[in-house]
Amino acid sequence: MKTQRLLALTSVKGIGAVLVVLYHFQPFFDALVPALRRFDFIVSEGATAVDFFFVVSGFSVCFGYANAFSKWTWSGYRRFLWGRLARLYPVHLMMIAVVGTMALISWHLNYELNWAGYSAVTLLQHLTLVHAWTPHLFLSWNFPSWSISALWLMYLVFPGVLWLQSHLRTRTHFVLYSLPLFALIVIQRLSDTELPFRDLFRVVFGFGMGALIYRWRALNFRGYWNPAFVWPLIAVAVGRTAFGVESRVFLPLLFPALLYWLVREGRAWGLLSAAPLVFLGEISYSIYMSHTLVLKFVMRVFPAERWVGWSVSGRVSLVLGVFAMTGVLGYAVWRWIERPFQRRLLVFLNRPAN
Repeated sequence: MKTQRLLALTSVKGIGAVLVVLYHFQPFFDALVPALRRFDFIVSEGATAVDFFFVVSGFSVCFGYANAFSKWTWSGYRRFLWGRLARLYPVHLMMIAVVGTMALISWHLNYELNWAGYSAVTLLQHLTLVHAWTPHLFLSWNFPSWSISALWLMYLVFPGVLWLQSHLRTRTHFVLYSLPLFALIVIQRLSDTELPFRDLFRVVFGFGMGALIYRWRALNFRGYWNPAFVWPLIAVAVGRTAFGVESRVFLPLLFPALLYWLVREGRAWGLLSAAPLVFLGEISYSIYMSHTLVLKFVMRVFPAERWVGWSVSGRVSLVLGVFAMTGVLGYAVWRWIERPFQRRLLVFLNRPAN
């Protein structure tokens, strides 16, 4: 059952990656096939799938490493961080190299480019995975990598997360632990872009709530009356009645409840454990990290205004072709970069000491 549950979570990550891709391609797809605009109410919230990734990551990392940290050692901590780097860094480094090459080609061809985003400082920040730790996030090089920079921060403080988690023993503890986390995400969702570190609020909330759900399950607490359900209901109710805030603003607050339902309800595991969905989840990280390459290529080579005169079938075929191109590139990155280099780095980690 545990294996089926993890497979279901893998599939959910794949679905989330598809939503992020659709969100970024939404203007292009809507311009080509206006009928797709009827789904904009869903696709326009696709960026919040990253928030769900954070929640799943908090749960999954606790599931995989909590026992390993039952006794603290520096060597265990280093092994944990190396394992996380082996998962994240090969694709990240490849994308930096590819985007840097594209920037040089653009410069050679006299394409307009904001070179402020491609400085030596931002390159160093990306190489050290600290580029999302700034007061005001500035997207450059490979845009999606801001989220793995944020996750890297949580990995560094993971022992502290486990320490806090170990002190959660009653439902009251869970309420007190979760309240500041929900306060952070509410502030983030209601604030403007000038709020310092607002994007880090997302990962602190998501990762922290994922860890909370793991602890809740580890203690075998029953029922849905846990903070993952109670606080979002209160926030939505108060937000709508007292302040007139649209419910969709609070969408990320519902993701911990969704994760709790997924890990609790076996009825969802069968469908989400289907091989195609699990495979999509396996390659989801590579799709997520590389899809902006397709977006940049399409915007440059296939601008929507050039094809609006095509027949409906032609424009639909172009949309499907772009979507397929994204999937093929994601698979190629997974097949030849992510998987083999992760294995090599893990072999290096486990090599016998001389």
